[in-house]
Amino acid sequence: MDLLNQTLNNFLIHSLDIKFNFDILNANLVNLVLLDGGLFYILSKALTENLSERKTSILKAFEDSEEKLSRSVSNFVESFLKLNQVKLVVNEIQKRTEEVLSQSRSAIYNEGKFELVRIKDSALKQLISIGATKKRYLINLVKGLVILRTIEEFKFCFTSDVQDFFNEELGKEVFSYEKWFRYSG
Repeated sequence: MDLLNQTLNNFLIHSLDIKFNFDILNANLVNLVLLDGGLFYILSKALTENLSERKTSILKAFEDSEEKLSRSVSNFVESFLKLNQVKLVVNEIQKRTEEVLSQSRSAIYNEGKFELVRIKDSALKQLISIGATKKRYLINLVKGLVILRTIEEFKFCFTSDVQDFFNEELGKEVFSYEKWFRYSG
């Protein structure tokens, strides 16, 4: 310690008449203040530059984020508008499809109804035609059988020539109707 005091005393500036008391506690305090001041002075420039660079990068990132946010908002608005347009187009297509489907159903129903009426009328005409033909043959058959029965009942009243005539002419007609009715049946 004495060595330190002697060394420092040698370096004293006598012209200013400044005297230091170099106690150990005071010397440590002075050393710390000088060291801190020197470090602060030396590092303040680098720290200031570092902080200004950091500030610049943060501001740039913030501006980029704001720009991205504005682009995202504009993209969202555009997408939302496009979605609404697509919904309108889809609704229009759906309405047209329902109209076409309704018209198709109506047309198919009307065509089917017309075809059903035509088939029904055709079948009814065929049934009437078949019924009329069968009815005609049935009436003729019944007539012929009635005549045969009548001839059989009154056989004793007719001469043999009349009986032969009835048997030959009327019998053929009655039997042909009977065969037709039996086989067409």
